[in-house]
Amino acid sequence: MLSKRLGLFLSMMLLSVMIIACGPQADQPGAPVEDEEMMDETPLDETEQEGEVGDEGEVTKLDLEIELEDDEVVDIEFEEEWDETEAKYVAAGESFRGEEARERIDELINTLELTPDMEEDQVIDAVLDYFNLDRENVVEFDMEVAFAGQDRLEIDRDQV
Repeated sequence: MLSKRLGLFLSMMLLSVMIIACGPQADQPGAPVEDEEMMDETPLDETEQEGEVGDEGEVTKLDLEIELEDDEVVDIEFEEEWDETEAKYVAAGESFRGEEARERIDELINTLELTPDMEEDQVIDAVLDYFNLDRENVVEFDMEVAFAGQDRLEIDRDQV
């Protein structure tokens, strides 16, 4: 019984030595790279960890709906996820989807210069000015903006 255990132990040791000795060498293809210059130890930032796109503070989602007394509607929808972008732009009697909508929404976002810490009235005034709308005519104002980095701006008002 002792000889079986000793034989098994020696076989395991021999096998271990062979595996280690026959493993990839530094100069062989498939060997792990040890060069410090090639190794990137930079930790992922929050947006990369969460799977969001864009730079910190960049708008990744915009949902805007303004209903007016004369039944006119402003309806803007924009969402950017990885390599897909959905965009819809309905305002002033015009309706666009896809790339045309994206261009108009980009112009809107750039003009408004939205940030997560803006006051609601400041955002409402900027949006109404952009679309040349009067506060008195607004029946409902709903807006949700998501920024890269998980910040959000939400406004839901029946009267502005």
